[in-house]
Amino acid sequence: MRGQGVWAMVLLVFAGMANAQPPAEEEIAPEQLLARIEAQNAARLQLARGLAATGEPRKLYAASLLVPMRMDLASKGLKREPEADAWLAQAIASGSTQPLIAMEAVRRCIGKDACAIDAAVQTLQGDGAADAGSQLLLKRLAEHRKDAAQAAQAWQRATQATRYGDSLAQLVGLLDEATRDVPWPVSDAARAAEWEQRNGGSYADQERAITLFGIAATVWMPELKTAFDACPKDIGEPARRQACERVFSVMADSTSNAVAQAGARWMFEASAGTPAQSRWEARRRLLAWISVRASGVLGSEEGTAPKVSPADYMRWIGDDGELPAMRRLLAVHGIAAEPPADWQPPSTPQ
Repeated sequence: MRGQGVWAMVLLVFAGMANAQPPAEEEIAPEQLLARIEAQNAARLQLARGLAATGEPRKLYAASLLVPMRMDLASKGLKREPEADAWLAQAIASGSTQPLIAMEAVRRCIGKDACAIDAAVQTLQGDGAADAGSQLLLKRLAEHRKDAAQAAQAWQRATQATRYGDSLAQLVGLLDEATRDVPWPVSDAARAAEWEQRNGGSYADQERAITLFGIAATVWMPELKTAFDACPKDIGEPARRQACERVFSVMADSTSNAVAQAGARWMFEASAGTPAQSRWEARRRLLAWISVRASGVLGSEEGTAPKVSPADYMRWIGDDGELPAMRRLLAVHGIAAEPPADWQPPSTPQ
């Protein structure tokens, strides 16, 4: 599910911040624009090198994510810089006892066959066993290795999990923690100053928030496809259906907006014709209310000093998860936590 719906979420969370009034656009020659991009990329690389020099696993991981991808003419695609690959390998070698890094190690194994990941697997089977998302990732790893027994065990652990982690929020938190005390590089100081005259707040804070959330969104993979593949809509076997209901009900309680909405929708459809369907319809409606109103708040603060700064909102997401941060944002703006009785969510494509 990497990328599916993710950029819509970036727009949701930072819509207002990104849409604040820009300076009047001057004509920029292509070579000037390229020079600006290259300067920004070089500054981010230097920032990443400073983080990596600490040798701390979380900062090494953050450094590997901060380095901009480069165009590879041979493959006609984007490629990670060798330094970033080396920092990621170091982070995995020294930090695989941390579930977030362990999950990245497993994904790297699946994608690149860089599979010195015994410590990472042990972490996810141990400390991460209560997290359904981690177990679905291990299921995918086992399927990649064509190990049916391990895949079945991972699925069993997923059905017994008590939470579905908000790994997008964890990534945002990791990147924020690594960069919040470091001056964020701004490639055009004059342009930034003009922006600040037209809008409330700091241009660098806004740019940092949007950049970090965008990086996290491109890396994030919540394993929803693995869950949906295991649980098609036409499940007939009662035991299998019950196992799927356990996974998706935990998913529906996630602090991740996208994960919770996916879980609630599956449960709503699976409970058709039963008394439980009204409960899942209410859950879907509540999640839609939070999403719509949070988007409206962020999109309404154009040209004004925001009540919540980008840095504070990003910290809320990293500390508490996405949905709690959205609820807190609504509370600051005096918006009810639950929808009025007559409120209906906007229709969405099926």
